[in-house]
Amino acid sequence: MNSEIERLHEVLVEILDYVVKICQDNGLVYFLGYGTALGAYRHEDFIPWDDDLDIIMPRNDYKKFREIMHNSDTGLFSIQDEENEDNYFLTFCKVRKNGTVFIEEIADNLYKNNGIYIDIFPLDNISAAKSLRGKIKNYLVSYWRHVLKFMSCKDLYRSKESRIHFTFDNILCMPSLWMSNKAILQHISKLMIEDAENESDYLAQYDQVAEKAILERGIYYPPIQLKFHGKDYYAPHDIEKY
Repeated sequence: MNSEIERLHEVLVEILDYVVKICQDNGLVYFLGYGTALGAYRHEDFIPWDDDLDIIMPRNDYKKFREIMHNSDTGLFSIQDEENEDNYFLTFCKVRKNGTVFIEEIADNLYKNNGIYIDIFPLDNISAAKSLRGKIKNYLVSYWRHVLKFMSCKDLYRSKESRIHFTFDNILCMPSLWMSNKAILQHISKLMIEDAENESDYLAQYDQVAEKAILERGIYYPPIQLKFHGKDYYAPHDIEKY
């Protein structure tokens, strides 16, 4: 394996262990998610070429985790979201290791903090996603997500889109000229976050509510432990269905 990606994996696990320690100390639930869960299931480790690490937290735990991170300062790790990055355009947060550098093409010259990171996604109750109301909300969320990404990464779009397409995108995204990224992200949250206190039968990460992403609660709960990079971490209960 490439020694560079091995070094990256070690730092990613270091950040993961820091986050997991916070979860353990504060009674917060987390799951390995997306490609990280697949790697744990298939390899008991990273997918060999994977260069990121993803975990998921139920919405209430995610909110508590963000609050804890914003009120702590270890000097080693920092949370990154719309609260401390004016140009932040993602609907989830990152935890970065200070003193390191990992810059994605899409975020070049965008952020103050460009350390190696893991992504932390909120998990929400979903009850009306397949109804007309749910489909309208999903459309609006998709629109505002595109607005955020386009307005924050215009140079990237300019280099990849035709002039006509780029002009159309500028017109489509004009409402954002009067709104900050933080305000748009708050608007997205109001659109998609349902009752966080009462459990529904289905769960999804709120900006990814395509039909295949809406999963029965029993696929997540109760969490199970899987081996990942030589240690045990929590993962969705029915990992094969996940």
